Amino acid sequence: MSDRLIIDTLYPKVEQALKNPENVNKLKQYLSKYFDRNSHILFSLNFTDKLIVFDADKAILFDVIGIKEKEIQDVLKKSPFGKINWVLNPTTVTLFLCIFYFDNHKMEKESEIFQIFLTCYFYSLLHPKIFRFPPNPAIMEYTLTKNPNVTGNFIFKREGSLFNSFKHLSRISHENYIEELRSKRTDKMVNDYIGSIRTRLNSLLKNIMERFLEDHRAGNYFNREADVHEEDKFRMADSTILAISKLATKTTMNIISYRFSRTLIKNIANTDINVHPVTLENILNTIIDVFRKDIDRFVSTIIELYVIDGNNNIKTINSAKFIDDCLYLYKSNSSKPRVVFLKDTLDKWIDEGSRLNGQRFIREATIYAYRKAIFKIFVHSINKESKPT
Repeated sequence: MSDRLIIDTLYPKVEQALKNPENVNKLKQYLSKYFDRNSHILFSLNFTDKLIVFDADKAILFDVIGIKEKEIQDVLKKSPFGKINWVLNPTTVTLFLCIFYFDNHKMEKESEIFQIFLTCYFYSLLHPKIFRFPPNPAIMEYTLTKNPNVTGNFIFKREGSLFNSFKHLSRISHENYIEELRSKRTDKMVNDYIGSIRTRLNSLLKNIMERFLEDHRAGNYFNREADVHEEDKFRMADSTILAISKLATKTTMNIISYRFSRTLIKNIANTDINVHPVTLENILNTIIDVFRKDIDRFVSTIIELYVIDGNNNIKTINSAKFIDDCLYLYKSNSSKPRVVFLKDTLDKWIDEGSRLNGQRFIREATIYAYRKAIFKIFVHSINKESKPT
């Protein structure tokens, strides 16, 4: 019996489906909607509400890939590792094969999104087993903020949200196993890759549950009225950081999934005679395709520039004030690290984007015009994503 049944038998079908960019976009768009739908859980440390991956969510995955659950089950029955269905099952195997495809084609952002969703899937199964009853939010908040055993190195506390924690956890598992998987491609390696995410997550959740039970037994809870003055500055900073992270992630995912509106590109280009809409769109596409790793930090820095450097309330990002203030801060000859980072990143993007599109810019006026246009498009994108849907 072959020890490479899973990849040898099932991967070709997944590969064929994902070669079609439309299928990749369908899956990315759906995952973006899933994350957005569950943002009240994922972009916070909300252990009280249940995160659910419905059968309808899994059905979309199988439908786009064009594979039936029974096909996967039949293969797993023949593999010595296919009998541990809490690790290998049609959902986890399909998600893994998508990750494997994206890794093979160096599609890092897509790979990361699917790694996070695989972790969400395991979380949806583990959460009700470990938290048999929804944890009291006041006690959990005490656990996360005041329990001396929950230090800054604790992943959930350090990352600030379930989403970021899942990203960190799945990245570690991916980096630990993917290189060997590329060469061996065995069922055991598939089992180890998928199982490591579940094992790590299970350990983390049991750890936080133990600390929560300590505080529950001791009668500890976060008393907002008593602690409000002591915690006011901390909580304000903490909630602002979480809100920045949530908005930056949401905006980045939307940019990668849907790219930029041609209407917005045309409108921005029309404000400067040195900017051509087609060239601008080509450079923006290059940023997404080549520099997508930079996008989240770039978006976060714009928001931080407005909220922290500009001393503005994050709730005003959905207003025209955000657009006006960002342009004012951008135009300034500031040596602030955030402004320097934004301009250096824009120069790198424009230099490479214009080169790859066959027309490297030389004139300073042209470089400045495109730098400003790209910055404005990102600002408008953040503004749009901040508005209630």
